[in-house]
Amino acid sequence: MKAPDRLVDTNLIVRHLVQDHKEHSKVASLLFAASDAGRLSLVVLPTVLAESTKLHFVDCLVAAQAVEKAIPIATFDKGISKFSDVTVSVEAEGES
Repeated sequence: MKAPDRLVDTNLIVRHLVQDHKEHSKVASLLFAASDAGRLSLVVLPTVLAESTKLHFVDCLVAAQAVEKAIPIATFDKGISKFSDVTVSVEAEGES
């Protein structure tokens, strides 16, 4: 049985990533957890990520891919720290 779809707006994504509003962040995180568990399918339109004025579109795309694929981001952009579930690493493999 296919999980029901839910279109997601930018503010829900931002609340989940930034965790800056206690009530909204909790609800957003519950929706993402339901999606992770397969109970809900969150649908994010590409233009939704461009709506935010405090986060850059490309940063949102990179952060989303990093989280989905569990890959650290190599960046010097301090704004990436707004995404609490993103890891930043600028270390080269084999570097000591």
